[in-house]
Amino acid sequence: MIKLEIPRRDEANLSIVDKLTELALAHQVSINRKLKKAILTDGSTQVEGKTDIETYLNELEAELHQWWYCAC
Repeated sequence: MIKLEIPRRDEANLSIVDKLTELALAHQVSINRKLKKAILTDGSTQVEGKTDIETYLNELEAELHQWWYCAC
């Protein structure tokens, strides 16, 4: 399960949540007001900051898309 900690509910952070929902990935979101940047944890991988998280999710999306077509 992917865990996402965000410092606040704002448009930038909620766009990450939307992407996780769009990808239909199991995820848990929590707000940690002590954070300066969003942190995404996927197993042993930890990604920090909106730009890096978006890059990670785009790469994950490409991988999921590839596996979908490989299974056909």
